[in-house]
Amino acid sequence: MGSLTKAEMMQFGAGGGASSAIFQFTTTYLLFFFTNIAGIEASQAAQLILVMKVVDAIFDITAAYIVDNVDLKFGQGKYRPYIAAFAPILGLSIYIIFSSHNFGDDISTFFIYLAVAVFSIALSFCNMAYNGLTVKMSSNYDERASMITCKQLIGVGVGFFASFLPLYIAAYFGGGHKGWEVTALMMSVLVVSLFYISWYGSRKKDYSVNKSKQYNKQLSISSYQTILMQNKPLVALMICQSCLMFSVTLEGATAIYFFIYYLKGESLFPLYQGLVVALSSVAIFVAPKLIRHYDKRFVYISSCKLAIILLFIALYSSLNFSANVSLVFLVLLKVLIVFCANLVWMLLPDCVDYGEKKYGISAAAVTQSLLTFFAKIFSGLGVFFAGFVLSNVGFEAESATMSSEINLVFVTFKFLPFLLSLLISILVMRNYSITRSSLY
Repeated sequence: MGSLTKAEMMQFGAGGGASSAIFQFTTTYLLFFFTNIAGIEASQAAQLILVMKVVDAIFDITAAYIVDNVDLKFGQGKYRPYIAAFAPILGLSIYIIFSSHNFGDDISTFFIYLAVAVFSIALSFCNMAYNGLTVKMSSNYDERASMITCKQLIGVGVGFFASFLPLYIAAYFGGGHKGWEVTALMMSVLVVSLFYISWYGSRKKDYSVNKSKQYNKQLSISSYQTILMQNKPLVALMICQSCLMFSVTLEGATAIYFFIYYLKGESLFPLYQGLVVALSSVAIFVAPKLIRHYDKRFVYISSCKLAIILLFIALYSSLNFSANVSLVFLVLLKVLIVFCANLVWMLLPDCVDYGEKKYGISAAAVTQSLLTFFAKIFSGLGVFFAGFVLSNVGFEAESATMSSEINLVFVTFKFLPFLLSLLISILVMRNYSITRSSLY
């Protein structure tokens, strides 16, 4: 593979923007839309979102296996045809979900559940095909890091607007069902357009492998998964990312309570969120420069160790100094945690090459789907655990003040999950044996 042009990197990164837009839009507004616009009960809305998450997580691996093993008969390449086929279905399902109403009868309820299922399946196919393209685009150790950095930067930028603008767009077009129909249509067009830009930009890099040379065609999905699980570097990454996602979602679900009730600084929370996003974007630029001089494993472990040092400084400042002083170290800690989580995705393509070199299996999409599957499961567990604990310690959102016991829970959720995930990450990365010299 020749080196990538800047245009090809930008075009590939557009797919990351599409995925980020969907994640931010649905995470931020789906529950709000169901309860406040569509007028359904919170329990039914939660059930719908649960269906979406379960179908999405389970179908990721199935979709990845299909994408890796079945070449569509139309279009150029191994992965690009799946993006071409499923991106419009994904866009249509987004529009249907966010323009739905009249949940009073069984037929409309059935169709919204169907739309949610179709959305999850189409999203899995688009994301797994897009993830598979990562390996196709470049085999260069440093170039991959730059390519994924570009993808993450575009994702951060597009995701920020997808979480910030929809309320204003809906209000501008009259609010209510009409406003959200227009917003959903615009979001659908944006997502489909970004995926198609990525599809177009990868046209010179994606190609189908001759079936006679694909050893993995002879394997069942169960044996396929077994061999992949023997990929020790991949297993190490799955453990690291699962722990990080659990801690990030647990902290994220309770961070606002920590600021409101413990630090007594509710006005600081939006500033905290904004600084984390802004500085995380800057930190993404640093990763490729570090990786050019050091192995990715060394950068990852060093970042985890530095995060642990910052964690204790942030904890000490939160216990002993003002909220304004604590804010500085809390932001730096969260930025470094996000940096570590992003580094995992830079390590992942090398696991694909490692598996192909050791086992003779080219499984880009399935390999990446394993990581996303466990990340989604553990992120869901993080939110569930937060709600479970708070409900059992007597937390009431209407209360102006909290007991010392509940405040202790907020402090614990802010720091302990991060500490445990970082320590586990450092330990398990001993099994990550891939270095620049071992690959090339």
